[in-house]
Amino acid sequence: MAAPELIAGPYLPPPCKVGDWIDDEVDGRLEVGGWTVAPISWPRRKKTGRAALILCGDLARAVRVESVEAICYWWGVRPTKVWMWRKALGVERVTEGTRKLLQERTGVPPDAARRGRRRAASPESRAKMAATKRGRAAHPNTLAALLKAARRKKTQEWGVVANAWMRGAHLPRLHRGEWTAGDLMQLRDEYLRGRSARAIALILGRTVPAVTAQIDVLGLSAVSRKKWKARK
Repeated sequence: MAAPELIAGPYLPPPCKVGDWIDDEVDGRLEVGGWTVAPISWPRRKKTGRAALILCGDLARAVRVESVEAICYWWGVRPTKVWMWRKALGVERVTEGTRKLLQERTGVPPDAARRGRRRAASPESRAKMAATKRGRAAHPNTLAALLKAARRKKTQEWGVVANAWMRGAHLPRLHRGEWTAGDLMQLRDEYLRGRSARAIALILGRTVPAVTAQIDVLGLSAVSRKKWKARK
């Protein structure tokens, strides 16, 4: 099997050595404990057990752009880890690299794929899809999974998302104007409390990419939320 293509390379590791401290996009300041053995060698955090890469620099850029398959191959990680990184960074399920990989495998031209996505997102198409499922019993495996999820202990994060959903925050009524000082202050407070970009987006009525961009602009991604809470 050929190596998956990187569409936005080259990706270079940060200039550091064992014992240096560098900023992780999620966990803040971390000590470099060594380097991984992978097609793209990367600094790993100092810890026992399985090697854990430090999410910084070009690796964070790759997570936002490349496909899961490409990141797993070039950085030597598992798909679960890539999905965890995407969730922490507020990255959508389909990135530019994922879309390109799907187009190559299916043979669908990019223009045709864009037209198909627009048609699938139209109210008429969504109504037709809903009509095909209405009145049909769910599969037993689906019912079992839903029941298990309903019984699972809920986190505070889940409560924020659920309340925002019931208030209709998921509907297309988003703020698209300038960020005010109050908006930025609330974003900072919610982020340092441990909220995810998705939860903050629902609270502020913004898109997840817009919130993620402001987190980067404010430099909050370099702040260790655990250490900040300890100081409080």
